[in-house]
Amino acid sequence: MRQSSPVEGVRNKLKVQGILMMVIAAICFAVLAMFIKFVPNIPLMIFKKGIPILGNKRSLLLLRSILTIFAMTSYFYTIKVMILTDALTIKQLAPLLSIFFAAIILKEKVNFKQISIFIFGFLGMLLIVKPGIRPDIFPAIIGLGGATLTAISYIMIRYLRSDDHPLVIVNYFGYVIGLTSLGVLLWQRIFLFRAKK
Repeated sequence: MRQSSPVEGVRNKLKVQGILMMVIAAICFAVLAMFIKFVPNIPLMIFKKGIPILGNKRSLLLLRSILTIFAMTSYFYTIKVMILTDALTIKQLAPLLSIFFAAIILKEKVNFKQISIFIFGFLGMLLIVKPGIRPDIFPAIIGLGGATLTAISYIMIRYLRSDDHPLVIVNYFGYVIGLTSLGVLLWQRIFLFRAKK
């Protein structure tokens, strides 16, 4: 009987931990979605305790943060205008799409099991959302675009981890979204001030 090597044991352990973290993240996003449903306006303030580290690959860190902001905005938009279950179903396409992008961008090998999961997951989304010529097809397209951006963001995290600490990647997103939120807030205040005149 073939015994697994220590390296394989570590890989299996990391794989289980990764799956567990994804499940926890999915639960957190589901709870977040319920709160967003009752928020009257889309703009939400997200505060993160940052560290004074700008990272090494700053251009990619900035690009990843911008893509994530667009992905989150589209996700919040679909939650507000679509049925909650449909919006969440489209959002869950992101891990499946990451398989596709990992094979193309990172040149990772994709096995038959992963291809089957991708196909059945996509077909399941089509059965639930039932796309067609109808009023809510535009939000569904926005949601699919957001899921695609989320998947690309996952791939960028995988690529950036070789040169930047995970805390740097997370906090860089905090810096960008903080400045973006501040800019939107100031713009709204100026616009409302002028409208009152």
